[in-house]
Amino acid sequence: MSLEKTDKTSMGSRFRDWPFTALCAATLAWMTHPWEVIQPRDSLVLLVSVGSVFLLLWWSDKYEREPIRTIIWAFLWGAFPACLLSYFLEGTLTTISGGVLIEEGMKLIALILIIRRGSVQSWTDGLVMGGYLGLGFAAMEDLVYAINGNDSFHVLVVRGLFSIFAHTFFSGLGAVVIVMGYLKRRWWLSGIGFLLACFLHLTWNTVLALEIFGNSALGFLFFFSIVPPLTLLVTAIFLRKQERHELLVQGKFAIENGYLTEAELWLVVSFNGRRRALKNLDRNRRAALKAEIYDNARQLLSGKFQNQPTSKSELEIEGL
Repeated sequence: MSLEKTDKTSMGSRFRDWPFTALCAATLAWMTHPWEVIQPRDSLVLLVSVGSVFLLLWWSDKYEREPIRTIIWAFLWGAFPACLLSYFLEGTLTTISGGVLIEEGMKLIALILIIRRGSVQSWTDGLVMGGYLGLGFAAMEDLVYAINGNDSFHVLVVRGLFSIFAHTFFSGLGAVVIVMGYLKRRWWLSGIGFLLACFLHLTWNTVLALEIFGNSALGFLFFFSIVPPLTLLVTAIFLRKQERHELLVQGKFAIENGYLTEAELWLVVSFNGRRRALKNLDRNRRAALKAEIYDNARQLLSGKFQNQPTSKSELEIEGL
């Protein structure tokens, strides 16, 4: 037994999303000619720095992971359309604040599309999808700096240490609040989320522009290299715990209404349970079970069965 299947056509990206993304990628490639500058070791540095942030976001959303096509498209939107549109629009502005509004606005376009298509059920989805959008932007920005710098390898190493988390940090935290407002139908809260992303971004740029830590290597290291990843990690841990509690609450109602069994709920909330269940299955059966688990999680997080608040002490499902 399982919950009614979600409409997969409403999940993730659609075919018509990709041509524009591809066009922007081709345009940026034509403008920057990365193959003339970037060497294999440069690519490796960029892969390691981007991959570390990508894996953190991947880990954050393990209970109810979005379709891989959505994740890839969000990353690529941040890397290509958001960067290209920001480049052209920022050419009309000379202020730091104006540039910040444009860059966060270009990322927000994709987040709105993802939300409208039903790929967001929890605050964690906001952190993850906003984070992937920001990570794509950061990856492309680092690449452009490397292409235009005197030493591409040095640029990528330094930015990999001090700025790769930057756009993920701005957009991810802002998207958490944006999604919170969306789920609670408090649109003013979503507006605050966008302003939060802009504020964090503006603060980052201002500190760099004013060279506030110009005489303090320790302060520079702490602000630019430690604060963003640490904040993202703490936020990810908190949201994972919050999401598990919400799954348990909704799971209790689902079981009481006969939509789900205790064993099926256990597969949703227990990673050890998932591993044991998937261990001896062939590839096709493993993929089918994973899809069913994620689908059940999406249905639970949609709030379909929530009719009254339930505290943790009221969860009496054996083994949970």
